Amino acid sequence: MLLELARTLGFHHLDSPMFMYWPVLPEHDAMARGFFSALLEDEGNPHFVAYRKGEPVGLTSFLKQGFTPPHMNLEGNIYLFMGIVDPEAQDGGVGRALLDHGMAWARSEGYERCTLHVLSANYSGEPFWFANGFQPVEYSLERQLDERVAWARGG
Repeated sequence: MLLELARTLGFHHLDSPMFMYWPVLPEHDAMARGFFSALLEDEGNPHFVAYRKGEPVGLTSFLKQGFTPPHMNLEGNIYLFMGIVDPEAQDGGVGRALLDHGMAWARSEGYERCTLHVLSANYSGEPFWFANGFQPVEYSLERQLDERVAWARGG
């Protein structure tokens, strides 16, 4: 179930305009199972799942040691690793309910902040996180090094 929701998130990240790599092919399943099994074994990394008619439709997954930017104070911080709602269940309050539940859990565990990464090209994710109180703390830029571009510019 966790693997299927992660795969749904992966396909979302692969979609235009993001084109972000995410391991979604069947040959990646063993690696993903190992990764998620290790996460599930640690009670400090909770996963909250939303169900509709017995089927999982959403997930928030937290890591106590996530990918928080190094300039941030890690003490009192929890990292929101995955937030996904099945496209057919979006706009029905599932994401907000999962986030509210996760934030209540984090407060009860003594966390003061929650960080996450979101791509500005994530047409559904970025507005959701901003609407729910998340604020930018870091921007990153990247340039693809393409030899065809260098050649065209005489470089």
